[in-house]
Amino acid sequence: MVAQNVRYDTVVIGAGPNGLTAACLLARAGRKVLLIEAAETIGGATRSAQLTLPGFVHDLGSAVHPFGLASPVFASLGLERFGLRWVHPPLPLAHPLDASRAVLLERSVAATAAGLGRDAQAYFALMRPLARWWQRIQPTVLHPLGFPRHPIAAARFGLRALLSVALLSRLLFREERAPALLAGLGGHSFLPMEAP
Repeated sequence: MVAQNVRYDTVVIGAGPNGLTAACLLARAGRKVLLIEAAETIGGATRSAQLTLPGFVHDLGSAVHPFGLASPVFASLGLERFGLRWVHPPLPLAHPLDASRAVLLERSVAATAAGLGRDAQAYFALMRPLARWWQRIQPTVLHPLGFPRHPIAAARFGLRALLSVALLSRLLFREERAPALLAGLGGHSFLPMEAP
């Protein structure tokens, strides 16, 4: 319900994670904010609900929010005080290959690499520096453009990040599983290449 005869400094359309965050930051800065959402509940693609059997909660949109967990802005809002709980499943992701096979993203780079056959070492070499140096890279990735605080770590990440998933996969991998996993993580459409 919109309060009558109230002048707002800002109107935010959409109460998904970005709209809610913007509204919170603006309100924290002393602005009068009107947040408008068309759906009956807030949350956008981060909502979940019991759709099938009692106790089984399904994602209604996006299921994985790695940048939400890493976000300095989300951390500054203290959302845990309001009930936010980050859930870390034993297997964060499975990418189907065909009717009977899937490639798994494990909770460690080494465990994931172990399931990638001949591409295990290449995957490990690609992902281990990212995982190892995330704390140094994270400000460069999640803040406005500027000179990175850790330029060597940022450059190592940035050079690979400039390549498309398809090109990076062609350069590094020989089998189907690692490119499919990378494509799934990158959110890109990708047809797995045939192993030579």
